[in-house]
Amino acid sequence: MKKILLICLALVMGVTLILVGCGQKAAPAPGPAPAAPAAPAAPAPAPAPQKYEFIYTDHAPPTAGGNVLMHEWYLPRLKEMLGPELGNKVEFTWYHASSLFPYQDQINAVEQGLADICTWVNSWEIERAPLNDVMSLPFMGFQSSGIGTQAWEALNITIPEVAAEYKGFEVLGRWNGLKRYIGTNAGALRTPTDYKGHKIIASGIIGEIVQSFGGAALQLAPADWYTSLDRGLADTLIVGMSMYPMFKLTEVLDYAVSFPSGDFGYTGTNWVMGEKKFKSLPIEMQGAFKALRAEFVAQMVAVDARETAKGIRAFIDSGGKLETLTAAEEQAWIDVASPFHQKWIQGNEAKGRPGQKVYDAIKNWIGIYRQGLATQGIGG
Repeated sequence: MKKILLICLALVMGVTLILVGCGQKAAPAPGPAPAAPAAPAAPAPAPAPQKYEFIYTDHAPPTAGGNVLMHEWYLPRLKEMLGPELGNKVEFTWYHASSLFPYQDQINAVEQGLADICTWVNSWEIERAPLNDVMSLPFMGFQSSGIGTQAWEALNITIPEVAAEYKGFEVLGRWNGLKRYIGTNAGALRTPTDYKGHKIIASGIIGEIVQSFGGAALQLAPADWYTSLDRGLADTLIVGMSMYPMFKLTEVLDYAVSFPSGDFGYTGTNWVMGEKKFKSLPIEMQGAFKALRAEFVAQMVAVDARETAKGIRAFIDSGGKLETLTAAEEQAWIDVASPFHQKWIQGNEAKGRPGQKVYDAIKNWIGIYRQGLATQGIGG
């Protein structure tokens, strides 16, 4: 009996083990490792600007020779150099005659990115570029706009302290033009003594010279010249003859003098772009602006000669009288101006600037270009 029970129990256990084994599933074979997540797609390149816009601001009317050149020659020439694909994207918006900013605020506007390009007149920006204002000294021996322009360019190339004064700006061109004449409506005034007590529109170093012989120097915006002379707030203006028709000065001045040496001085003017704006441009556009510089300056020197002749004709045709000083009369002006050369040197040296070095260098470059020993393709 026991033997039968043991056999039955063994059969039950065997069946149970078989059923349990049949109910278990085999472990799955290991599958392939999961794929690494895909790298994010690279961002699409920013689309090229549809337009490259430049806000241009200056103090002269649109009919001024330099502004006519900018419209009719500079911008078309720039586009030509860039080629149609890029050149057609360039647009200038023009604000002449201080219509966007007063003349004294234009450099600040470009520096702050409120405008892109403007003119920079040395005698208005002495605090920014005191060493470059050496170009404002009278009786330096320039003799012509071309010689002065070449000497000034060479000065900036060879003396780092001079070039550093334009930090934050890209110089598109510079030109030492507007040979000075003295115009008045107070009679035939010829020597410094004659001008004592007169109200004379003059800026920078020339204004200091005026004060030294007893004149009252007034620094006024070009837009205010006509009104001041017309209303008797001033009676004399020291400026280039090309300004006469431009600002209708032939209506308020009737006598003018020139200097036999042609060397009472010139007005240094730059065209500058904000450095940030310049560096934001495509490399090929930066290169075009740089390549255009020498050609632009040569054009401006030629324009200066034409506009000066035009101004002289307009003044004489309006009934004005233009006379050349005698050698003795010019010497009287040289005598009052000469001390300001040393004053300029000492004033810069006292502030840690290399005044003597710059003065000697510009005199040297003037001599080189007067002798024709060097050339940068700038006429004069």
